[in-house]
Amino acid sequence: MNNLKLSIILIVLGFAFSQFNPDNVGVSASFGSVTIDNEVYNQIALRPEIPIGNFGLGLDLYFYINGDGEFYKENWDFSTTKAGYRTIMDKIYYARWGRPTDPIYVRAGSLLHSTLGNGILVNAYSNAMEYPQIKRIGLDFKANAAGLGFEYIQSDFKRTPGIMALRVSGSVMPNMSAGFSIVTDPNQNAGLGDRDEDGYPDVFDHFPDNDQMYDEAQENKDEWYPIWESSVDTANITFDNWFDSLPLNHNRFETSTYKKDGVSGFSFDLVYALNKNISFYAQFAQLLGETIDPEDGQCNDIVNCDVKTNLGQGFVPIGMQSTFGPLNFKAECRVNSRNFLFNYWDRSYDVTRAVYSEGQIITRESQLYKYGKMSGIYAEMFSNLFNVITLGAGYQDLVGEQWDESEMEYIEDSNRSLKAMMELNTSIVPKLKKAQIFYMQNNVKNPFDFDATPSTVYGFDLSLQMNNSMMLVYKSRTTFVDTGSGVEPVNSAQFETQILFN
Repeated sequence: MNNLKLSIILIVLGFAFSQFNPDNVGVSASFGSVTIDNEVYNQIALRPEIPIGNFGLGLDLYFYINGDGEFYKENWDFSTTKAGYRTIMDKIYYARWGRPTDPIYVRAGSLLHSTLGNGILVNAYSNAMEYPQIKRIGLDFKANAAGLGFEYIQSDFKRTPGIMALRVSGSVMPNMSAGFSIVTDPNQNAGLGDRDEDGYPDVFDHFPDNDQMYDEAQENKDEWYPIWESSVDTANITFDNWFDSLPLNHNRFETSTYKKDGVSGFSFDLVYALNKNISFYAQFAQLLGETIDPEDGQCNDIVNCDVKTNLGQGFVPIGMQSTFGPLNFKAECRVNSRNFLFNYWDRSYDVTRAVYSEGQIITRESQLYKYGKMSGIYAEMFSNLFNVITLGAGYQDLVGEQWDESEMEYIEDSNRSLKAMMELNTSIVPKLKKAQIFYMQNNVKNPFDFDATPSTVYGFDLSLQMNNSMMLVYKSRTTFVDTGSGVEPVNSAQFETQILFN
């Protein structure tokens, strides 16, 4: 019955939207399935897209229903002002002004591929890797005024963002420009997630969707009071101490230990444009924060080591970016100190920002001690081959030192990264509207072994048009988390039928 009511409502809404300025408004309804928290839900969604001059608005009005006919209520919560705000923000797929090449460009919502400057700190970041489990409303802003360029990226407005990044650039002489960027994650621990915002991360919260409850044992605490009064020497033990000693499912997490833990960075760069197709650049970046000092004699136990050292810096003495017809090429030399990673904020950042493993909150920052002094190259290429297929690949090859947990010292090793994507020009295949696959793995000894790590991300998008008003869409994303006993995949899949009303 619930499904029927929703279907009727969405069809009526879709008809209404389709009657409103049909030359400009596009409306699609989607019916399918989606996996959230490892549970499969039926999905019903309405997605109007409204362009008005330079302004564009895309909405995502969706309902998830499980096999028992129960609604997923997390995305339709108006119980408080804050919850209502997050619910409304959640329905904005994007809002934009202008185009990326315009003097002013703004996009709010899902960010698919955001890079700051030449990418030494923020490179190919996406806030949509955990969609639809987590929907983030981010911002990508670009403007040019008074001879200066401004860029701002924020990953989310609904919760503590993992990225807040600002860049200012301008000309310093003919054909040469300089830029300064600053990036921060104000609280990495917020990456654990706290849906009800009660101060207890979901991984510790017995009731992650109820901000009034966090402890299963506390739920029935009052019922134990008469037992304490009648059967315990109340003069020698308080009720609270006695209750805490009972073999119940107590929540032992202390919110006082869950403090803010930020990480930041800044960078400088110079760019010289040789001509409209070739430019050379140099860039320097410094990460700001602390990680473990494994060489300190007090750090025999790395996991629980409290001895800290400052984060490091990275340097690109020379880089080149060029465009020749359908080929875009970039190459650079890289040198870094200990405790530094190039492209620190990348596509996998939200997944690896903070995880809980073996009783510890592990942030990306806390693992930087593993990376020692290194040098090498990075190169990437994107090309449209014969207007049939678009290929893209990026590869990093650094050599130097890495921390070895078994030897408890820095040893000679390598640090390599690989990213690749392939997209078919669907105009040459009847009925096919989109076909794309991608893969990424960062900072491993050999990415061509394809051994999964928390930095591994892959997936594909496939769309098939059945007729003028119906399309089948399938999206898949796979990320990985370190559980302490091994690396486990986290799968996200969407399968839906889209109905176009105009």
